[in-house]
Amino acid sequence: MATTLNFTGQIPFKQPYGIDPWNYFVQDRVNEIPSENIVDWVLVDLLQPVIVSNDTMFQIIDRRAGFLMNDGYIKDLDGISDLQFLATHNPGFYIKISHRNHIPLLSAQAVPFTGGLYNYDFTLASNFSVGGSQSIKQVPGGSWAMISGDGDGNFSISNKDKNEVWLPEQGSNGYYSGDFNNDGMVNIDDKLINWGINSGMGYEIDVACCEPPANFKHIYLANDNHTDYFWSGTDIQYRDVFINELDYYLDLADQTQNNPLPYQSRYNCDGAIYVYTYKNQKTDTEFNRLISRIKDGHISMPYNMFASTYGGQPTEAVIRGMYWQEKLARDYNLDIKMAGSMENQTLPLGLASLWAGSGVKYSWKGVCGCASNIGNSKLQNRSHEIYKYLGPDETGVVMKWYSLSELYGNNGQGGYAEARIPSNSISEMSDKCNSTSYPYHIAGAFGHGHDALQKTTSTFVSNAQNGSNTNQQVYVSNEEDFFDHFLSLYPQNNLPVESVSYGNEWDVDCATMAGPTADVRKATEALRSAEAMSAVICSVDPTFYEAEDINREKAWIALGSYWEHDFGIGGCCTDERGDWQLTLRNNITGFVDSLTGAAIQRLESLITKTGTKERFFVFNPLGWQRSGVADLAYSGSSNISVIDLTSGLETPHQLIVRNGQQYLRVFASELPSVGYKVFEIDLVSSANTGVTADFDGSKFENDFYQLTITSAGVITGFQDKNDNNREYVLPDNGRYVNDFGQGISGTGTITLLDNGPVSATIQCISSFPMQHTSLITLYKSINRVDIENTIDDDFGDDVQTYSFSFDVQNSIIRHEELGAILTADYKSNGGDYAEASEPVNYRWLTLNHFASVDNGVYGITLSNSGAAFMKPGNSSTDFLDAASSQINVLIGGRMGGSGPGLANQFGNTVFKNDFALKPHTGGFSPTDAMKFSMEHQNKPLVSYVDGAEGGLPSDYYEFVTLDDTDKLLWWLKPAEDGYEEGGLIGRVWNMDSTQGDCILDFDLPVNSAKITTHLETNLEELVPVNGNLLMQIGKNNMKTFRVRFSEIDQAH
Repeated sequence: MATTLNFTGQIPFKQPYGIDPWNYFVQDRVNEIPSENIVDWVLVDLLQPVIVSNDTMFQIIDRRAGFLMNDGYIKDLDGISDLQFLATHNPGFYIKISHRNHIPLLSAQAVPFTGGLYNYDFTLASNFSVGGSQSIKQVPGGSWAMISGDGDGNFSISNKDKNEVWLPEQGSNGYYSGDFNNDGMVNIDDKLINWGINSGMGYEIDVACCEPPANFKHIYLANDNHTDYFWSGTDIQYRDVFINELDYYLDLADQTQNNPLPYQSRYNCDGAIYVYTYKNQKTDTEFNRLISRIKDGHISMPYNMFASTYGGQPTEAVIRGMYWQEKLARDYNLDIKMAGSMENQTLPLGLASLWAGSGVKYSWKGVCGCASNIGNSKLQNRSHEIYKYLGPDETGVVMKWYSLSELYGNNGQGGYAEARIPSNSISEMSDKCNSTSYPYHIAGAFGHGHDALQKTTSTFVSNAQNGSNTNQQVYVSNEEDFFDHFLSLYPQNNLPVESVSYGNEWDVDCATMAGPTADVRKATEALRSAEAMSAVICSVDPTFYEAEDINREKAWIALGSYWEHDFGIGGCCTDERGDWQLTLRNNITGFVDSLTGAAIQRLESLITKTGTKERFFVFNPLGWQRSGVADLAYSGSSNISVIDLTSGLETPHQLIVRNGQQYLRVFASELPSVGYKVFEIDLVSSANTGVTADFDGSKFENDFYQLTITSAGVITGFQDKNDNNREYVLPDNGRYVNDFGQGISGTGTITLLDNGPVSATIQCISSFPMQHTSLITLYKSINRVDIENTIDDDFGDDVQTYSFSFDVQNSIIRHEELGAILTADYKSNGGDYAEASEPVNYRWLTLNHFASVDNGVYGITLSNSGAAFMKPGNSSTDFLDAASSQINVLIGGRMGGSGPGLANQFGNTVFKNDFALKPHTGGFSPTDAMKFSMEHQNKPLVSYVDGAEGGLPSDYYEFVTLDDTDKLLWWLKPAEDGYEEGGLIGRVWNMDSTQGDCILDFDLPVNSAKITTHLETNLEELVPVNGNLLMQIGKNNMKTFRVRFSEIDQAH
């Protein structure tokens, strides 16, 4: 027999029979094909006859995938040993051999188990197979062999095999069922020589012989040790546990590797931190041993770094927290399918889309059913227990989230330790199968370690063996195998769909360290500017962004770790946990600050400079043209004018002082998309004089707005002069706008800080109810109100909020969650939130870039920088105040989520929250709301030009434009593999509810392009059109791409 597929490297490392009609779901796999004498994978079944309605049928008792050798023998996965089975039976079993494109063979008689072996030689005569000469044919030399051409595995060769298998695959090279002669090519020879000659061959046999009974149950037990970081030990102790447990289960995998596949040890890391720690503390040889076991399915690793909460994370932070894991997968050819959100009772909606876009296929959720305001009666009666979890863009993952066990609580189904007592789990899963609420005969119990610091056990193997019988098969599971098996019998398109948010619960624990959390969130946003500038630099200097950067790696690990779900503490090591959070914060902010500084310094040098006058650039990191205000640290003369080199005209400027530093503030109009303008300082008097606003001690007014402001920084009046002086403030529960308890108190001082031709700012300083400073800014040419709040005080453990009480009648609130824009109302009312009868908590909703209050005629949008959560009106755990037009933004507090939380903000007494406000008419536009908030939160970068190297234009440069206004260039960065190796990575987010095309026009001609996952793994090739990138994007979808440019025309 030929070994061509082996010689050409076409045989897959995982057995190919996990699909219909074979439906063999055990993950037999190898790290490499173990012998050059292997022909291909085959599937061997041991069958037992049963009498059904006077007909003889066969039931599968045991089955294994193995390797067919070129001498005709079938061997185990090492290519040497005999194929191992658990079952032993006398007088014996019938043996069935299947190959993916040959007629199956079924032994003519039961084969006895003698001398420790089932021995049967089909090659001796045609009558050794039930189908006789219709199932087996004689080949030169006199032996009998399987007949090729049965591409659909139905025991016969017919036109169906030609038309439905061979024809669609014709012309393909690789591992295909239509390759009937197994030479790695689907061509005319397969049709004429194999299918043509053998057409009509085959025999009839009841398909029931090859399937377990319909009520036969499959139960998957998955072992893990749930990681509650700092609950039972310090970080050092936990990292020792990661090493110890992996060593133990690697050894156990070795010890059980000759067991039948269902009874081999498997272990599931609940976070990639296990593997990251192992890689950093073990030798290359030891780490490669772990990688080998991940590849063969005996150890699994998810995309999540820790068991984390997600509701408090920025959209991009979710993605970056999975970067290290996917890079590892690319480096070692791993196939990661799982991600999880564990123990917390709630789940965001947009996370489904972010996971799907990152390559996640499956997830399971188990809750605590404790430390929660959500009643267990809701957790015990979920509407769906396995379903498609889809975001607003209709992409997502398959989710297993069982109803919480009434008998065992979180140690049973629906808990985070479903398999804590494996024998109980087997009984519970057996009862669950084929029930009214779970009409499936495949069930899985995942999670074991509960709150233990370290947990090692071999009982999963023995429990699977003892729990298997003629009615059910129990598997030691790596979790993926459960989903693979389940979906082969119950296609996901037939599963129910859930596309709702369950709000937030333990997610809000990060507000127990509100200051550092705001730092992390702002640093994530600042990364946008640093990486966009780096992308422009790399087009001139490809070495600027290298493939390896230890500080960048630490930042991604920190983003994947910061929201670890045990933020509420409650166990040991409170001080150590707080210090750990600060270290993570510093790793993130340190990297972003460093990259920003390096990029600015490099761009200063690369922009060509002529003449002797001082010049500076203003860089716009956003993917659309916009006007903005830039502040340049400046100590020169005040008697100057600032010239826009693009137009040659003077641009408005003024001098301001912040924190003792003088700045030159300029209005930069029509900044290019991901690009810069250059300005020159001329030592001549400016023609641009005048002021932006009038201020009389309480009323603050410019061409756009009239604000009434108290000395404590509360806005009690907000009139939109462009809309007939419409008033936007309506007090609610004694709160106004930008009000954290001051109300209309006159305590404090209010001062006009500066007022020039660019902007005007008032400063409010008050000690009521806590010491704080508010800066409120109006602009001459920008329709926006900026608010900078700083609380310099110890507010203890109290929960503090800024209220924004708007006068928008009959309104609805929309807000950015995670990679999704949601409507804050019940699903039954057209919103995106689960009904109150479901396990939901409405008290705090995620607040990322913005929240907008709108009634279809007019409204107002709040841009948010720093905070993570908001409460609409009087919302509570089980009441969503969807009719309210009040937004209460969480400043911080000891939230009492998963635990008591860190006391007194872990000593932090500085809390910075920046906001902006902008009214609108004509109804809510997600595009406008997002652009407004991103412009507020991504101020242009500015610095001096020294032109030491040159290479970029001296006055104006636009790197890329996008032709569709409803599709936003969300991010642009050099590839993680380095610019030289990986080009540039970008994301486009379609704000529209319909799919459509967009064109990205780069300054350089695009030479090649690909769609990638959000984690930068290539998916499909795109063909550039006239040097541009053309992409189709689904409704509300975010898509990530890779581009490389031609080697020519690099001089700009």
